[in-house]
Amino acid sequence: MECKHARLLTAVRRWVLTPRQGEVLGLLAHGLSNRAIAAALSCSQNTVELHVSALLRKAHCQSRAALVARYWTDV
Repeated sequence: MECKHARLLTAVRRWVLTPRQGEVLGLLAHGLSNRAIAAALSCSQNTVELHVSALLRKAHCQSRAALVARYWTDV
């Protein structure tokens, strides 16, 4: 679990993410849908969509799949 935590911290620093964006990224990287992320974080799906859009922009990715692949390989 510690390696996953370090990977997430690296992504947060490298991509200059907010704490909430980091939480969304961690859940997204483990395959959760926007609906499941919203439920886990007690927020709306629209809020999750906004965070995912910001993550895509900050990580310079075109899709969720590319973002997750970059998270697991580049970070």
